[in-house]
Amino acid sequence: MMALMGPSGAGKTTLLDVLAGRKTGHGKISGSILHNGLVLPSALRPVLTAYVDQNSSDVHSPHMTPHEILCFSVALRLPRACPTLSPALYSTFVDAVLKLLRLERVKDSIVGPPSAGLSFEEMKRVSIATEVVAFPSLLFLDEPTTFLDSDHSLVVIQMLRELARGRVGGREGGWQGGMTVIASIHQPSKEVFELFDSLLMLGKGGNVVYVGPTRGENGVVAYFEKLPGIIPLEERKEKTPHHGY
Repeated sequence: MMALMGPSGAGKTTLLDVLAGRKTGHGKISGSILHNGLVLPSALRPVLTAYVDQNSSDVHSPHMTPHEILCFSVALRLPRACPTLSPALYSTFVDAVLKLLRLERVKDSIVGPPSAGLSFEEMKRVSIATEVVAFPSLLFLDEPTTFLDSDHSLVVIQMLRELARGRVGGREGGWQGGMTVIASIHQPSKEVFELFDSLLMLGKGGNVVYVGPTRGENGVVAYFEKLPGIIPLEERKEKTPHHGY
């Protein structure tokens, strides 16, 4: 699971759009996108990838339930993604995703209009569920924790980590494949940040500032502490004055 970070205007959303094949007529795009070491054909991107953008919560009908929304999505996407899969198993995948994203309690509740139906955090989870119900290999998310408090942000990222590890629905009637998750995030808490395995940090103009693991001896903190003029984190803590009450 990779975090994509950088200042506003660094090109985080643009990069996600390009990787997901959503930028086709804007500017010039060059280079190759590899999937498992092989070039990913444009025709396969809709099958292998899924994308949750910042405003995806606004596209759901207020007259439907989360269960109906997922059933509709799976009926559209699974026949193309898994043509040999029996439609009789579709409901199994829907139930597995509802359980994983902890939507079972509200699965039969009407979505409703903003501020009168499901909570904003629940709608975020419905949006994620709508995309992952077809179990893509690559899941892109543009700031999935926007407008969420620290507690709800942690819950959402924990669920994404479970998806990345393939923990969907258990051994019976579930799916154990896992997927690659790439999510742009803004000012995450320490707990949220450490759930990610790797980090891609962009600077102004889209320049790559750092790409590598988030933790450990070769992690992002160790990398920046080795740069000239950077005071190690532990030394900063020692120099920071502590005021008693």
